[in-house]
Amino acid sequence: MCGIAGIIDSEKKPLNDNVEAMMAMQCHRGPDDEGVFSDDEVALGHVRLAVLDLSPSGAQPMSTPDGRYTIVHNGEVYNYLELRQELEDIGAGPFRTQTDVEVILRAFATWGPACLDRFIGMFSFAIWDRVNRSLFCARDRFGIKPFYYAEHQGRVLFASELKALFRAGVPRRPNQAIIYEYLTWGYYEHSDQTFFADVKQLLPGHSLTIKADGAICRRQYYTLADHVEQSTPAGEVEAAARLLDLMQDAIKLRLRSDVSVGITLSGGLDSSTLLALTNAASGTANVELFSGIFENPNYSERPWIEAMAAETHQAVNFSVMHEEDVWTRFDRIMWHQEEPFGGVPTMAWAALFETAQHRDVTVLLEGSGLDDMLGGYRKYHLAFLDEVSRGDSETFERELSGYTVAWGVEREAALREVQQVRVGTSLSMALDGSRPVRPECLAPEFAAAGAPPPVFPAPFQSRLKNMMYQEFLFTKIPRALRFQDRNSMAFSREARLPFLDHRLVEYCFGLPDTLAIHNGSVKYLLRVAMKNLIPDVVRTAPKRSVQTPQREWLAGPLRSQVESVLQSSTFASRGIFDVAKVQETYQRYCAGDQANSFYVWQWVNLEAWFRMFIDPTEITAPIR
Repeated sequence: MCGIAGIIDSEKKPLNDNVEAMMAMQCHRGPDDEGVFSDDEVALGHVRLAVLDLSPSGAQPMSTPDGRYTIVHNGEVYNYLELRQELEDIGAGPFRTQTDVEVILRAFATWGPACLDRFIGMFSFAIWDRVNRSLFCARDRFGIKPFYYAEHQGRVLFASELKALFRAGVPRRPNQAIIYEYLTWGYYEHSDQTFFADVKQLLPGHSLTIKADGAICRRQYYTLADHVEQSTPAGEVEAAARLLDLMQDAIKLRLRSDVSVGITLSGGLDSSTLLALTNAASGTANVELFSGIFENPNYSERPWIEAMAAETHQAVNFSVMHEEDVWTRFDRIMWHQEEPFGGVPTMAWAALFETAQHRDVTVLLEGSGLDDMLGGYRKYHLAFLDEVSRGDSETFERELSGYTVAWGVEREAALREVQQVRVGTSLSMALDGSRPVRPECLAPEFAAAGAPPPVFPAPFQSRLKNMMYQEFLFTKIPRALRFQDRNSMAFSREARLPFLDHRLVEYCFGLPDTLAIHNGSVKYLLRVAMKNLIPDVVRTAPKRSVQTPQREWLAGPLRSQVESVLQSSTFASRGIFDVAKVQETYQRYCAGDQANSFYVWQWVNLEAWFRMFIDPTEITAPIR
């Protein structure tokens, strides 16, 4: 896990100083080593977090023996050992290091851009071709690792983080279109646009080639829907066995490391699955456990976490977040996130990675993804019910009854919720069904300039599959991946996500809906697969919406800070909000209208973003 940076300048101006400044802004991503490569019109920079082959031979930038290709890489290609053997078998060796980086480099030299289809992992990299005078850049299939780029004053610049681009002179201007979509629909990280005008992210599953003259050619090399084979397994048992095999292999690959490995643990089914399978794969290796919790028992996962830890006879490193931590940690987390982020839950994750740093555990496995592949959330359950309602009444009544038990609602309320999904009125709702945004609080002039909501692909016949597809590729997982990358790298930790292995994702999206949700149970096939592998108190527990004290905190102990932001002259000067409506809405929120707190967080977070990244005349040094 590292940070990369680079510049192409067709006028062949000196570039090293700029690239070194970009690297300095990302030093937290790679505290172990750094290096610069330059060749006339290009300069590449790298800061290294050593995870594989800790010797100096693993340093980057790294070149092929003939000097034609030079790479800077961020991430991991987990099947590098298998690819290395394949390359050696066809004479593409010998290898000088024990890194995955050299395998990527040799794979590109051997197979060209087609090498991307062979990689299992998370990556963003750039490879300079000294002969063709071009830079080939790529990002992994689901965008686990970041890649930002901009064109400015005849140069093309790229980096792992936005701050690095700004340090090299790229202007910091707000992207009003994305701000509108964020405040109106709750969408962000759903396109190649960022919150900064004229700065883009390379989309997941895409590559781009930059010529020496600055010309850019973009290409999509991977589309999830094209790789999903929809078929009905021979039976539930066979389907569960295949799911288990894929999860086990994904975890086995992600345990490859020359540094210590840990696991982030909540009390849910997914992380408990991860823990059980990791322990089985790691044998006697000591895998430390980390969990972020809150003291309030209404928001604590501690009982389920301790049940799983007791089953495996492992201790848990708990990091506890308190209300006062929100403001004491806010500036640092905002600095690393670079764009508006997800609120108190994101801040709690940051504390977890800080604890891992103190424990000197460099790599952490995390269990995200299964909810959005196997129908784990309430809105998915409703979409499933909507489809079932079009079939026989007996099946619908059985599944409706299961829904009322799973989510604790009356039958009539459940029927109303199904109707809302059917007519599309709940599309912008949060996972728990509440409304997260308040577009009515926007200034009329700002709202009038906004565009209609984006339309996302719907490649499946199933309403459930299309909803999960949107969340997985556009509106939920991309946000979570950015939050996690910045949080982990802020403390020089590497986060790995076994359940985002593309082979596992493709398999789950090809399953019948009835193996995702069955008899009121979400993630049904996972529960079948993990029978006798995790405690039933965890395996059969109903899905719990992950909650934090954010709602109470923003109306209570943090109220004075919120009001100081919403009543400030800078907040009013942006031209984005109808300030009177904002303050009126916030007063209603404090009086008890607290079904959702995200819109309050949006207002505060966006203003903090302006103050940190837009208002200052210069950004010069990291916030630690």
